[in-house]
Amino acid sequence: TPAGHWNQIAIAAVQQAQLSDIKTLELFAQLNIGLADTFVATWDAKYHYWTMRPITAAKKLLNVDLKPIILTPPFPSYPSGHAGFSACAAAILIHYFPDDAIKFNQMAEEAAMSRLYGGIHFRFDDDDGLTLGKKVAGETLSWFSNKQKVR
Repeated sequence: TPAGHWNQIAIAAVQQAQLSDIKTLELFAQLNIGLADTFVATWDAKYHYWTMRPITAAKKLLNVDLKPIILTPPFPSYPSGHAGFSACAAAILIHYFPDDAIKFNQMAEEAAMSRLYGGIHFRFDDDDGLTLGKKVAGETLSWFSNKQKVR
C-alpha cells in the first residue's frame, strides 16, 4: 500500500538522520494523520466525480479493449490515491528533511506516473492527486504547528 511504503521510507530517513524520539513521534503522527486525511479526501472526491478509468473510456469512446499492465481497481479513477498519498507523505518528510526535498518530490512524481504508465489513471488524475496530497500535508503541518503554539 502507498501508506505502508511511505512509512518504510520515513523509517529509513529517521534512522539515517538519527532523529530524536520526540521528533520521530511527531513525524509519524503527522505522516499518518496526513495519510489518513488524504484517504478521506481522495475517496470523497472519487465518489463525488465518479470518473471512469482508462479501460472503460477506451471501450466506451473508442471501442478498444485496453489491457493495462496494472490490475484496474474497482472504484472511480479521479483523483489518483497513489499520487495523493505520495505527495502528502513527501511534503511531510520534506518538512523534517529539507535537504532531501528533491528526492522526496521525485519519489512522489514517480509514484503518480507509475499509475499513468500502468494504464489505470489519466494524467489529470495524477496531477490533481498530487495537488490534493500537498494541500492535505499543508493543513496537517499547520494544525500541528498551531497546537504546539497553544501549549
